[in-house]
Amino acid sequence: AMWAYACNTIRDNLHLILAMSPAGTLLRTRCRNFPGMVAGCTIDWFFSWPEQALYAVSEAILAQVQLPEENQIGINQTMSFVHLSVTQKFSPEFEAKFKRRNFATPKNFLDFLANYMKFLDHNRKNLDTMSSRLDGGLNKLIQAAEQVTEMSKELEEKKVIVDANAVKVQELLEDIKQSTEKSTKRQEEANSAAEQIEKDNVVIERESADAEQALKEALPALEAAEKALEDLDKNAITEIKSFATPPPSVMTVCQCVQILKPLGKEDETGGWSGAKAMLSDVGILQALKGYNKDEMKEKQIKKIREHLAKDKETFEGEKMKSVSKAGDGLLQW
Repeated sequence: AMWAYACNTIRDNLHLILAMSPAGTLLRTRCRNFPGMVAGCTIDWFFSWPEQALYAVSEAILAQVQLPEENQIGINQTMSFVHLSVTQKFSPEFEAKFKRRNFATPKNFLDFLANYMKFLDHNRKNLDTMSSRLDGGLNKLIQAAEQVTEMSKELEEKKVIVDANAVKVQELLEDIKQSTEKSTKRQEEANSAAEQIEKDNVVIERESADAEQALKEALPALEAAEKALEDLDKNAITEIKSFATPPPSVMTVCQCVQILKPLGKEDETGGWSGAKAMLSDVGILQALKGYNKDEMKEKQIKKIREHLAKDKETFEGEKMKSVSKAGDGLLQW
């Protein structure tokens, strides 16, 4: 009983609305397959919207868009006119000519209004962009005109300076003319001096050749010193530092390195403790490799020669290697 009551109540109060387009054969097929759609339903046929309805709908929807007040009526009339021209003129002509029906429904009219608003907004944005660019270009032209005016004033001021300088240049030309006469005399003196210079050049070339020969003889020693420095490493430095009392020859080499001051803070009078402090510095190897030999002073070279002359035989050939390999590397450096 409850089930029957529920079904009857639902049937009495349930209203179902089916919206279908009469275009094509689909509605006829459905009515033929489901006769109840015709026999058990109330059918309302909605015909095309009249011109007044189209105008009212257009007026309501386009009210959302900012339009010139004097053009609003004309735009709404155009919208309804375009839609009616399709339904009342062009669709019948199309059917008569091609034997095919074309339908323009109110939904098409709503889409037409939506597309109008879309393209209106798009074109307005394009116009705003172009207007901004035009405004920017005009501003640039105005700025350019102002700059030209300022430059014209500066040109007039500089023209006065140029005229004044032209007078000075004329005076300078007169001075140059006088100086030319003097320089002619000096040229004669220079020619005689040139002969002496040529003689001096012969002497200079001979001395230059001697100097180049001396340089060639010194290069092997320089290359040997650089190679010896490459062989030095932390272990070699540690070897020297491990001496409690170093051999005299090693001590002499360390004193020579102290004289050259690769770190820039060595104490020549510090003895072995000063030498160990120098060798304990973490930057000693880098300082030795990057030492600028062109900055050595004659006083330093003289001191080193005096130290090495005390035991000349030990520092010749490869005798130093038998005493200390690391000491020999520092000696070569």
